[in-house]
Amino acid sequence: MFLLSHISRRTTASPSASLDSEPLFPKLWFAKWKWIHYDASGDLAYCHICINGLKTDKIKVSIGHAGESTFISGGFWNWKDATRCFNKHEASLLHKAAVDAVITVPKPV
Repeated sequence: MFLLSHISRRTTASPSASLDSEPLFPKLWFAKWKWIHYDASGDLAYCHICINGLKTDKIKVSIGHAGESTFISGGFWNWKDATRCFNKHEASLLHKAAVDAVITVPKPV
């Protein structure tokens, strides 16, 4: 499985967008979906929280999460359906588990 070796949030517009048109990957998406990592060289989006969870062994991907692999290893590219797919990923059990494991601070005992 391919995992990003460098996790960061890029803020450049999609290279496939023309100068006269709206970028395929608008910067405002970073404000709405803070987990997005945009790879401008491949014109792909990933979930940096889920990738971090996998790289640190805080979460595991099972067969039931196969549909979520796009945001972890393959890269998301279907820009016409992006907002629906971003919302679906954000609501997924895998993403919620990653948020709990990677971001949520443990409560003191």
